[in-house]
Amino acid sequence: MTVKELVERLQMIKPDTLVMVLGYEGGLDDVNVVESASVQLNVNAEIKSFGPHESLSDREKDALLSVAVSTGEPPSFVEAVVLMNRTWKS
Repeated sequence: MTVKELVERLQMIKPDTLVMVLGYEGGLDDVNVVESASVQLNVNAEIKSFGPHESLSDREKDALLSVAVSTGEPPSFVEAVVLMNRTWKS
């Protein structure tokens, strides 16, 4: 889904409707983080308990950009919007 597709769908919903994500082990959590991330698509196909895509650290992104520059190929990652609940208690 692209941001454009998401916006089109959200425009059909009342503006005061809550936005939630699946909880870690069940239930639902409020979204408290919306961020952009560099993501490699379909790299976790063999790991059934993971989602198919993986976010990259800055170091991993820089390494993939370096490979793309040296080979002339496009980078093997995309930019994505990630919604999550990041509430940790120490």
